Amino acid sequence: MAILKSRLFFKIMVSYVVLLLAVLVATHLYMAYRVHDNYIHLERQRLLTAAKVLARVAPADHAMSALQPWAEEFGRQTGFRITMIAADGRVLADNQGNPAAMDNHSGRPEVQEAQRMGTGVSIRFSHTVGKNELYLAYRLEREASHGPVLRLALPLQEISQGFRTAQQGLFLISVFLFLLALALGYRFTRSLTGRIQSIQKFSEKVACGNLDARVKEVARDELGSLAESLNTTADALQGTIDELREEKNRVAAILEGMRAGVLVTDAEGRITLMNPVLARILQADLKESLGKKVIEVVRNAELKGILDRVLAEKKEATAVVEMALVTTRSFEVVAVPLGEASAASGGVVAVLHDITRLKELESIRKDFVANVSHELRTPLTSIRGFAETLLEGALEDKKNNRRFVEIIKAHALRLSDLTMDLLTLATLESESFQLKPEPIDLPALVHEVLEGIRPLGLKKRQELGALLEDGLPAIEADRGRLRQVLINLLDNAVKFTPEEGKISLEVGLNAERNGVAVHVKDHGIGIPSSDLPRIFERFYRVDKARSREQGGTGLGLAIVKHIVEAHHGNVSVKSTLGQGSDFCVTLPL
Repeated sequence: MAILKSRLFFKIMVSYVVLLLAVLVATHLYMAYRVHDNYIHLERQRLLTAAKVLARVAPADHAMSALQPWAEEFGRQTGFRITMIAADGRVLADNQGNPAAMDNHSGRPEVQEAQRMGTGVSIRFSHTVGKNELYLAYRLEREASHGPVLRLALPLQEISQGFRTAQQGLFLISVFLFLLALALGYRFTRSLTGRIQSIQKFSEKVACGNLDARVKEVARDELGSLAESLNTTADALQGTIDELREEKNRVAAILEGMRAGVLVTDAEGRITLMNPVLARILQADLKESLGKKVIEVVRNAELKGILDRVLAEKKEATAVVEMALVTTRSFEVVAVPLGEASAASGGVVAVLHDITRLKELESIRKDFVANVSHELRTPLTSIRGFAETLLEGALEDKKNNRRFVEIIKAHALRLSDLTMDLLTLATLESESFQLKPEPIDLPALVHEVLEGIRPLGLKKRQELGALLEDGLPAIEADRGRLRQVLINLLDNAVKFTPEEGKISLEVGLNAERNGVAVHVKDHGIGIPSSDLPRIFERFYRVDKARSREQGGTGLGLAIVKHIVEAHHGNVSVKSTLGQGSDFCVTLPL
């Protein structure tokens, strides 16, 4: 019994069973090969016999008109593929293909061998019929060294009943011997099975986190010693795991709470840790990303270069990296080497701070300062210039002094309008800004604004009209802000519509019947399609010179957009150059 419980005996038994299986498999494969080879030999002899018979009844003139029907007729009778090939390799007839579309066959191995030896054989894949076939080529002119070739082919997948029967017999013998060996192996190893299963269950419980599990083993042999060692190891492991679990929970809580992305790689550049924030930013699966190369997950060569440089130089590196995700986002990357026991090992810890919004705000601030400076410079320069001109003597010039003062007044008014619009924008964007909603009779407000704008239109002999849908419900909105929206849109329409033009204001429910749509339509100069996406930006003008001549500040449409969005609505524009524009404001009911 001691021998049966020995691990050495178990190894010998397993080795015996494996060796027996190897012999059985090798014998089976060899016998199958021999049977198959014999079958191929018999089929080759059958093809040769058929080729000799068909060579006697082949048309003597070898004309394609006679050979093709002959090949098709005897192909149906024999079940073979019959191909007649001229001495120069041209295909004269083929019962399973179009001879005219087939390549020259002078390079086929069986044809070359037939031209040399009289008979040629090969097994290969046929691109014409898409199968592996056995080919036999037979030169018709036996006395000559070169001549027409009759080729017969048979698909290899059609094996004979005798070959299948032999295969089945070999398989049954192999299965019987395998089962016999398996029964003997089970008889000699069953005494060990229970004890091994006990250790296996212990390992499974430990792997699942049950560190209270222990192996119940009392025998004094190799397995008994192993069980005792495992129980001792489990005691030590339980204490260590408890400490690590507590530490892991602390680290996970810290990483989860961080707003920055954290990425840790090993010495080979593979990801070993990624916090959920970075996974959400990259839209990557947290578990699937572990173990992959950084470039496979992040797909940013600049970030990979930073990590490689830190890994090579063992020095901290800081850089700003732009990544093309759903949108282009900017990250401030701080990467430091991960210290390890040996210089050969190690990795990199990188912290990615998303500074996209900061860069956008910085860009907006720079553009805003530049635009404001530009808008202020022109009127201030004009006011200063004309004031200096008046002080230097033009004040006494009765012909021009009044005109100079009017110019100064016009630029002062422009500065006032610009200042008011800037203050309005600042108010709309402030965190303390709140609307003052109240029920509004929209048709009444539309008529009020229209009558206020009408004098400006009459100066240019323009036609202003309103088309209101009947039965419009009252809406909740800030009356003053909504009035400002309508005034800005109508004022722009008047400014950019030529004399005797037509301007209409249409109000009705939208297509979804869940909001009110206000359309301000004009037949003015229109807006180029390339400018439409930017028309609501601050200080954006389609025609800068003309806009300034009309007295615009470039902030009117930006104010409109802010007010409409504050009402949870939206504003859009459709325009055709030279035909006019249609500004649509949609407000929810």
